[in-house]
Amino acid sequence: MINNEYTYIVVSATALASGGALTILRQFLTHASRDGNKFLVFVPEGLHLPQYDNIVYITNERKGWFKRIYWDWFGCKLFLKKNNINVKKVVSLQNSSLNVPYEQIIYLHQPIPFSEIHSFFKNISLDNLKLFLYKNFYSYFIFKFIDESTVFVVQTDWMRNGVLKQCKNLSLEKVEVIKPDIKAFATSLQDELYDKEENSLLYPATPLSYKNHMIILKAISLLKKTYGKHDIKFKVTFNKGLYKNFDEYITHHALEDNVEYLGVLSYTDLQKMYAKATLVVFPSYIESYGLPLIEAASLGKKIICSDLPYSRDVLSEYEGAIYVSYNSEEEWAQALYTALQQGSDYHYIKYENDNRSSWPQFFELLK
Repeated sequence: MINNEYTYIVVSATALASGGALTILRQFLTHASRDGNKFLVFVPEGLHLPQYDNIVYITNERKGWFKRIYWDWFGCKLFLKKNNINVKKVVSLQNSSLNVPYEQIIYLHQPIPFSEIHSFFKNISLDNLKLFLYKNFYSYFIFKFIDESTVFVVQTDWMRNGVLKQCKNLSLEKVEVIKPDIKAFATSLQDELYDKEENSLLYPATPLSYKNHMIILKAISLLKKTYGKHDIKFKVTFNKGLYKNFDEYITHHALEDNVEYLGVLSYTDLQKMYAKATLVVFPSYIESYGLPLIEAASLGKKIICSDLPYSRDVLSEYEGAIYVSYNSEEEWAQALYTALQQGSDYHYIKYENDNRSSWPQFFELLK
């Protein structure tokens, strides 16, 4: 229940209903529960969230784009005024600024508006239409209601550079880089526990066009024709039928024996797949952070990834990364061939993740 004797940190999280966004919300709530402030958190209906003495949830109907715009521009402000909420600060955990007369902290984890990649516009599809809208219009909603007191929090240096490039009125100290909490795999579980699967490629990613699964299929097709290498197994973490273009390419190029649909995996099963794989591929061309890169590096796996700012940022201290052009099937084919020739017995020094949470840095901003 709202108590008007309290002053609240107001948190807008009305769209954080699933995936990585929901993970951000849950991590925030865990750390907020240990904080001395009172929190009023707007969340989507239907979530099962833990109850804390210092957190009040206000559930909202899950919002499409137009309802989301209304909420940011009018709804939140009207709710606070109607209910006479005493506000200390406002936190947006979902990228966009709000039309409120209070200091705002915006957790910005949407990379598409700041990416330098434009090639996805060449192919017309529903996925690419969404990318087009995010790329060309979403930054307007991010920056619409900011002022000199607004602070942005991003996950990587490349995102900070992108924000500063687009919003010339922001100063460097108003964009904080705070890395996400990483649940690295248990290094005590050695690769030797699992049978290796030679010539296997693992790509843990959702079936979205910018994840760029297609470049791996094209590279495998090229490997079969040019190098006569037919025994490659490309393992993806979704089910058949969820990515029409992917499925059709497999059929048209006779790659049925080269692809394995793993479906969505548990934490334990995913670790096993990492350990078994000859190498991990990560051809995505739009990422804010790229968590699988750290997961693979924490196990000392060889990684072939797109040569883009996010991967250079995340893997800057890891020697097992091979960087190739995200859109060159020839480069991918050559890199895959060379890496597979080395086999899976080639080990790198495992990336040592700092297990300390970065959220305390975020909560320092709320003081």
